[in-house]
Amino acid sequence: MIRAGPAVWLAPALAAVASAVAGATPPPPEPIATYAANQPVCLPHSAILLADGERGARYSDDWLMVTSARLRLGIMFYPAAHAADAFRAFRANGALQPVDIPGIGRAQRHPVVEWPGNRRRGWAYWLPQGAGASPDYLTISADQFTGAPADYPVLRRVLTGDARRRICPHS
Repeated sequence: MIRAGPAVWLAPALAAVASAVAGATPPPPEPIATYAANQPVCLPHSAILLADGERGARYSDDWLMVTSARLRLGIMFYPAAHAADAFRAFRANGALQPVDIPGIGRAQRHPVVEWPGNRRRGWAYWLPQGAGASPDYLTISADQFTGAPADYPVLRRVLTGDARRRICPHS
């Protein structure tokens, strides 16, 4: 009787594990800072006052996630060149929509599509930071956004310019 050695049965098992791992989505990085409710979080280009029950997780100088039982909000700054690349992709698939937001001004929005997969998960708003043909942008996105005026009060919580400087005088 000839018996198969471990390499014969181990190789297919390892190949299956390797293929599953290769297709898996890696976990998010560890935050560089965390924040508790009822305090301002000051980023270089924006700020937000965390409400009761909210927590903030900062992943870089310009990337903050705010979470609570009812909200998953992402705030991220994009320099003009990076924003232009993203806008080209959104325009190519017809996803980008202009919108006027009272108290904020003209912005762009698009539905967020989950990856991997293709399920829609909320909306992202792109708010220009500065004037001209190629401004920098601040993106604010949330699973709970519906692309309707009900999103606007949450968008207005994210402060820029003079409003940001009032709650972040030393940064």
